[in-house]
Amino acid sequence: MTDLTRRTVLTTGALAVGTSVLAAAEPAAANPTSGAGRGRVPDTRTTTVYLVRHGQTWLNKAGLAQGWSDAPLTTTWAPTAQTIGRNIAQRHGRLTAAYSADMVRHFQTASGILQGARSSLQVTRDERLREVAFGGFEGSAGTTMWDAAAALLGYSGMAAALAAGRSVFDLVDAIPNANPYPADTVAEKSATVAARMLAALEDVVSHVSNVASPAILVVSSGLSISCLFDAWGQASRLPAAGIGNGAVNQLTHSRGRWTVDSVNDLSYTS
Repeated sequence: MTDLTRRTVLTTGALAVGTSVLAAAEPAAANPTSGAGRGRVPDTRTTTVYLVRHGQTWLNKAGLAQGWSDAPLTTTWAPTAQTIGRNIAQRHGRLTAAYSADMVRHFQTASGILQGARSSLQVTRDERLREVAFGGFEGSAGTTMWDAAAALLGYSGMAAALAAGRSVFDLVDAIPNANPYPADTVAEKSATVAARMLAALEDVVSHVSNVASPAILVVSSGLSISCLFDAWGQASRLPAAGIGNGAVNQLTHSRGRWTVDSVNDLSYTS
């Protein structure tokens, strides 16, 4: 299992991000005005971001809802993180910064990737990179949560909702109203998640060291990444089964513009 003693920096206190952060999206160069005018990122610099979904966890294996709840990587999956890092290094060269959500599963994945890449970087942990919050459904069977959201929309279950043309984001947006413990737990809508994800990525590219072509590792969660891509008009590129564990999504940021270069690339895991 990944060494949990790797030094980290923790970034907190930024989860209450409004949806106004998002700008209009374009299919080929999403969110064209993001970061413009901040004066922190040189206009001529191109930054590559390897946005990775965390590895398979105990709760993933059990089919349980895992948003702000957490579990470590499975013992059989943990070594795969090092394979991802080795492949990133071989294909693209040296990483210049590393970030992850603040949960154990994200940190383990990022640490394993850095080990595989033979990098001495420390992982900066940012709570804005977390998975969608599922409120009172955390730790319950995933099918229970999705079927409850579908029922709120008038369908017999998730499968019926999707067959009728509803999107997974429609179901995500129904979860807060289906939340069995609304007074005591938080459940998020997709736009809120996309906004905090974008804010985190903007900070990542703004604070990277002053190098000509930064290459940054960011480890987040599948549904949060999907919410971001949906806000950028890229939902049609998402796989029907969702972004896989350990999948690499390559982004570039240049002249205040984000581009999604690849989605759900699982070739790095083998």
